Amino acid sequence: MANFSRIPSLITPAVLSICLSACGGSDSVVGATTVSIEWLDNSDNEEGFMVERRVAEDVTFATIQLLPKDTVSYVDSSDLLVGSYYCYRVSSFNQAGASSSDEMCIDTHY
Repeated sequence: MANFSRIPSLITPAVLSICLSACGGSDSVVGATTVSIEWLDNSDNEEGFMVERRVAEDVTFATIQLLPKDTVSYVDSSDLLVGSYYCYRVSSFNQAGASSSDEMCIDTHY
């Protein structure tokens, strides 16, 4: 009889929210070129999270950060330009694969 207990199960997608300043009403992160990304960790078996970003005109996401399990936020301040429109998604992953959040987009016309 096969032992299936070692096979990782699929993971539940994260729920994503993004803000131009710090999420949750705080003003500790300022500037239109800083984006705070927060998500709800819906999985209990992820090995980590992958944060991806694309410029709205592009169709392909680029990985901008790999994060450890149980992480629920990330601040993106790299290579962002005022007046651009960026889309983000977060994927939780394990050995069975990855599960991406819906994408969310934000306009940096601050």
